[in-house]
Amino acid sequence: MPSLHNAETTPCGGGVFSVVPTGTLVIGSTSNLGAYGVCAALAIVKQDLTLCHTFEDEVALHYVGVGLGMSDGGSGAIVAGCDGIPARTNASIVEVMRTIVELELAKPRERNF
Repeated sequence: MPSLHNAETTPCGGGVFSVVPTGTLVIGSTSNLGAYGVCAALAIVKQDLTLCHTFEDEVALHYVGVGLGMSDGGSGAIVAGCDGIPARTNASIVEVMRTIVELELAKPRERNF
């Protein structure tokens, strides 16, 4: 879609391929990873850990997708993964995000030294 890439407006001349206006841009190597970050940020702002799902939830969701015949965006295969990233790897990132939220929401700890 050369008419929509706006190459003349970018310093490198490579253009951009989204013509949808946005008020807030979230960067992620995949939409899922970006969404995990948004959920974590909302959980911190709202002081609500339940806005973050768990490692186990994430893995289970991948297998629900497999059961429904959904294909992975990276490979096109019906596998437990998303955008070429295996389910357990995505779930590990979910767990890291959740841990960051847990630590942020926790009461300050006293250190004995």
